[in-house]
Amino acid sequence: MEPVFNDFIHSIKLTKRQRDDAKTKYSGVCRVLHNHYYTDTEYSGKTKLLIGSYGKKTNIRPPGDIDVIFKMPADTYDTYLEKENAQSQLLQDVRGILSKSYTTTEKISAFGKVVVIHFTVGKHNVEVLPGWEQNDGSFIIPNTSNGGSWEHWNPAADITAINASNNESGKTKSLIRLLKKWRVVCGVPLDAFKIEVLVTNHLAYYYNNNVTNIGYDRLLKSFFENLLSIPNSYITTPSGSYAQLGSDWYSRTQSALSRLEKAIKAYEDKDFNECTTELRKIFGDNFPKVEVQKEYLSDTRLSELFKLYPSSEDEFIDKDYSFPIQINPDYSVLIDTRIEEANGFRKGFLLDKLLNSMQFTLPKSASLSFYIKHVDVPQPYSVYWKVRNFGEEAQRKECLRGKITKDEGKYERVESTAYTGIHFVECYIIKNNQCAAIGRIPVPIGS
Repeated sequence: MEPVFNDFIHSIKLTKRQRDDAKTKYSGVCRVLHNHYYTDTEYSGKTKLLIGSYGKKTNIRPPGDIDVIFKMPADTYDTYLEKENAQSQLLQDVRGILSKSYTTTEKISAFGKVVVIHFTVGKHNVEVLPGWEQNDGSFIIPNTSNGGSWEHWNPAADITAINASNNESGKTKSLIRLLKKWRVVCGVPLDAFKIEVLVTNHLAYYYNNNVTNIGYDRLLKSFFENLLSIPNSYITTPSGSYAQLGSDWYSRTQSALSRLEKAIKAYEDKDFNECTTELRKIFGDNFPKVEVQKEYLSDTRLSELFKLYPSSEDEFIDKDYSFPIQINPDYSVLIDTRIEEANGFRKGFLLDKLLNSMQFTLPKSASLSFYIKHVDVPQPYSVYWKVRNFGEEAQRKECLRGKITKDEGKYERVESTAYTGIHFVECYIIKNNQCAAIGRIPVPIGS
């Protein structure tokens, strides 16, 4: 199940456009403040600290508010100590400075500890927290609530803890992202920062951060089980603050655990449709369909292979044939393969072989007939095929391939196995000059 989880994790990360939008906005805001408070130096980013999910790199789609600390000049602290309503005055000063530059934004507001810039373009807003950095890396920050006060906070400790955990486990941030998606989809009343602390503690205490060979399904199961054992307990963040977990999330966690257990059982029974159904109840309808093809060759793995073994012959249906990819959710196409002959190897169908054993590989010199087993795209449509090889042997023989060819009306393509490695064949269904459905089957070949 790991390949579909990896694909899903990749799909809920911010796109490059969204990341660029976030950087443009928080950099622009901090540059305005820097130019006001540090008139003798150019802005380089050193007077800001990205915090929250963007600073920890645990954010997911859709884009949310960006939290950033602006580092105030040290010599301004005493000035504010002498003022009445100093905390409120600080926020109003920052708001006034930004208002001069951001005149087209919907609103710039100041409350609590932050100044919020609401942008009219894009989905990112920026929350600026002005603060004075101390020698130990902590900050003195304002709080306008209850008459106003100054607080000490060390957000860098939270960032460091998550980074250290992720460096050891390799899965901390991804597991956090999965649980944040569950939180959004199922409306779980559990703060994002609490999820981050819980995941970091869970991986350290139960696994000693050694989870390389443990799948996300098992990690999620143990996380939910542990969470259900600690309602109303307290957690401590690395920065030293305390928070009560409460128990409002309890019933939703029970449901998530039950659905996950059903998904795991369905996967073990090779009922991939039921497995997909249960996982989508936890993570939403955008969770990828669990298929044997993706278990062998996930989108994430495929992207890695394209980088490792680039082919000068590679063609793409949208770029090279001008058929925009507009996948219709009501359409699908399934490819299967007849194994015709293989030096005494038993004949059969490739999908059956893959379903029966995830370690299955084809022998060399097998004759393969790829055909469309099922398609629910209404006629008329045309069919195109692509064969792509990977691996060092195919690379040495300069046979990585990748050209796209139009089907001649047989809805079939005959190939033979030649090179050790994992390869694939794709089928494109073209309707109304658009690619409406894509089918793919992995072709694992042994030595």
